[in-house]
Amino acid sequence: MNVEKQRHGFLTAWLVILIAGNSLAIVTNLLAVLAFKQDFQIDSGWVFMVLVVGGVLNIFFAIALFRWEKWGFYGFIATTILAFLVSSSFGASRFQAYCGLIGLAVLFAALQSGNGNKAWKQLE
Repeated sequence: MNVEKQRHGFLTAWLVILIAGNSLAIVTNLLAVLAFKQDFQIDSGWVFMVLVVGGVLNIFFAIALFRWEKWGFYGFIATTILAFLVSSSFGASRFQAYCGLIGLAVLFAALQSGNGNKAWKQLE
C-alpha cells in the first residue's frame, strides 16, 4: 500500500521562511561585498562569500526537505556549524553566534511536530 506523505503547515511555513531568508541573506551579503569591496581587509572579505555559499546550500537543503530527503536536514546541520564558526571567528558576539542555532532548533522542532504526520518519520 502506497501512503501519500503529508507535510503539516508549521514545517511548510518554516521551509518557505528558510528559503526566503536565505535568499535575502545571499543578496545582502553579495551587495555588501560589492558596495564595500575597497573597505574589506584581505582577512574579512571571505566571510561574506562563505555566508553566500552557505545560503545557496541552505536553499538546496530546504528543497531537499520539501522532497522528503533526510540529507537536507543534515546539510542544515553542517551549514549551521560553519556559520557559527565563521561568525565566531569574525568577531560576532556570542549571542549573535548562538542566534544562528535557533533556526536549526526550529527546523528540528518542525520536523518532529505533528501527530500522525511527523515529517521526520516520512523522510527518506
